[in-house]
Amino acid sequence: DIKVDDDLRFYPYFITFDFEALLLTDHLPSNTQKLSWTHEHQPVSFSMCSNVPNHLEPVFEFDSNVESLVRKFVQRAYQIQSTAQKYMKSRFSAVFKKLSIEAKKLQELSEETDEDENDDDDDFDDDENDMHRAVNTPLVKHIKRIQGRLENYVNEIPILGYNSGKYDLNLIKSKLADCLELDKSERNFVVKKCNQYMCISNGDLKFLDISNFVAPGFSYDKFIKSYEIDLHKSYFPYEFCTAYEKLQHSELPPYEAFYSSLKNCNVLEEEFSRYQQLVEVEKVPVSVALKTMNLKETPATGQENYRHLLQLWRDQGMRNMIDFLRYYNNLDVLPFCHAVSKMLRFYMTRNIDLFKTCISVPGVARELVFRSSAGNAHFACFDKKNEDLYQLFRKGMCGGPAIIFHRYHERDVTRIRKNKPCKKIIGYDANALYLWALGQKMPTGPFTIRKEENDFRLVKRDRYLKA
Repeated sequence: DIKVDDDLRFYPYFITFDFEALLLTDHLPSNTQKLSWTHEHQPVSFSMCSNVPNHLEPVFEFDSNVESLVRKFVQRAYQIQSTAQKYMKSRFSAVFKKLSIEAKKLQELSEETDEDENDDDDDFDDDENDMHRAVNTPLVKHIKRIQGRLENYVNEIPILGYNSGKYDLNLIKSKLADCLELDKSERNFVVKKCNQYMCISNGDLKFLDISNFVAPGFSYDKFIKSYEIDLHKSYFPYEFCTAYEKLQHSELPPYEAFYSSLKNCNVLEEEFSRYQQLVEVEKVPVSVALKTMNLKETPATGQENYRHLLQLWRDQGMRNMIDFLRYYNNLDVLPFCHAVSKMLRFYMTRNIDLFKTCISVPGVARELVFRSSAGNAHFACFDKKNEDLYQLFRKGMCGGPAIIFHRYHERDVTRIRKNKPCKKIIGYDANALYLWALGQKMPTGPFTIRKEENDFRLVKRDRYLKA
């Protein structure tokens, strides 16, 4: 038996990253009847940080050539992966050694059996040698499989972004696939959901999106604050930087340059405006408003934030917008790294190796279900021989039709039934039907097969039970 210490049952290392892009306005594709181009997102920089020893500080790279930028990104990731791999192999050295010794012993026994067979013609001994060989050979193969899986485990490091599955990876995917050599790797693994990449792995680097591990709509800023990290995301004038020349700007852009048409407000005053809305308009108590926004004190006004950035520009001796971009980009990965470290420790206390066994919240739920019901429940799974049953159940799954054609209705305003005004609106919440269904009796234990064409006679039962 090979015993593995509890602290070795979790992969402790990870990398955080973030790409920044310019919103270019020159040389845009031609507009069509259904599509109008306003900007083109062109990646120009990335920051990377990790919790791997010797790589604890954020690293920033700027390059106007996208292919060169992505290659630098992958090279930097491999440098960190190589260091993490060395630490992991050192941690598992006793396990690797034990597996090698066991495999060598079994191999030697098989070779001795072959020698005895050549020297002895006794039929009884031949039968015994065949029995030993039949036992030893599969065991050797099994140990080698374990060695291979353990090698893969220590080699692969998670690379984490926030909302990266929808934005960052789509921003660089045309160059990233080549740099990762996904077409050559035998261990590549890609999971895509609509236009979002849930996971991309080539066996060494595993890209995951932290936003898939939190509640929908949970922003990066909320994620950082929820883990009580002192450092926070800064502000950047995206709509000011519409050309590469703007990055050579030698002073902080004016206050108005921080306006975002996407958010329809100036990002410098966004947080304070939200606070004012709660306290002055909705009449929420100050303590409740601060708790709602995950704040410890009243947020700064837009002008106060701008004065802080001006002071920061002077204190850090920034010469142009590239220096400011470095500061902004690094603040997207360093506090992120601290928050993920806390998140990882939280799941370790629940015996979940988060980024090795899951790619999203449903995976976490699956791990919790299996662990909490260990020894008390049986889960019937379909193997390859019963693939037709899997397809039968799969095809039988369907959701209800979406019949909400208008999101907003108002009495005496909404028109129904030949343009008559609606006099009454009633809403029903049908979510409780799921809870009702879960409360009904469910099938458990090994499954059996009965078919209509066979008069529903028992065809096959679980292989461990008699038919």
